[in-house]
Amino acid sequence: MNYIVKQFNDDGIAIFQQFLRRAKFDSDNSDFPRDMLFEPRFTESLDEEYYISDVTFQSKHDAGRYFEEVFELSSNKALYYNQKLWSWLSAFYFDQICPVDGGGKRKVGQEARYILQTPKDYQTYYRHLLSGPSRIYSELNEKGRIFLTGELSKRGDLIEQLQAYQNIAMNKGIIEAADALYWDEEGNKLKKGAGSKGPGTPRRFVSVIGQFEFTYDLNSMQGENILTLFPNEFRRWIA
Repeated sequence: MNYIVKQFNDDGIAIFQQFLRRAKFDSDNSDFPRDMLFEPRFTESLDEEYYISDVTFQSKHDAGRYFEEVFELSSNKALYYNQKLWSWLSAFYFDQICPVDGGGKRKVGQEARYILQTPKDYQTYYRHLLSGPSRIYSELNEKGRIFLTGELSKRGDLIEQLQAYQNIAMNKGIIEAADALYWDEEGNKLKKGAGSKGPGTPRRFVSVIGQFEFTYDLNSMQGENILTLFPNEFRRWIA
């Protein structure tokens, strides 16, 4: 069954915030009421008609590709910043981005994961669990795979480290370098230990990139060229 996409109005955002607080602080495990997603008191129509369905996402990659196809985000970049839309989509797919765990509870995280924040605050803007993967897929496609692996509801330390800095998350050359270091081509997954701490890990990658930026124009460099700049501590990650 297909559903026409709506967006919350201000009252809808407030209702969703109340729902999140009940789930987080009162251990309310119910899903967001589907009828409220189409209730005129809480929603608005978009300028264009889009349709979605109850598709199940196996990974962030699946979600990113799906929303790119639905909204053609690479051509409609203004939608990247539509708080009312992405918050409505969070409510629609809430059971996937905040599933009930084996203990029968939802682990509700920071509000920014479900309600899109202003891009002026990139530290919280990038955390949205649906718009984040969708923008990465739209901008980088398969080159963004290190950001798009894993379950939709979980971010992971590597993503937290690399996506926390806008100059890293959207720089194709830097992402190519990170991909070469931390992606296991044969296993089609992150290399073992990529989420750990210590020499050559993503935490050091972020720090070293910050040092390079004082000397090099990384925006004009390709990943293979950036890789040659890294110190020996990163050699063990190069296959």
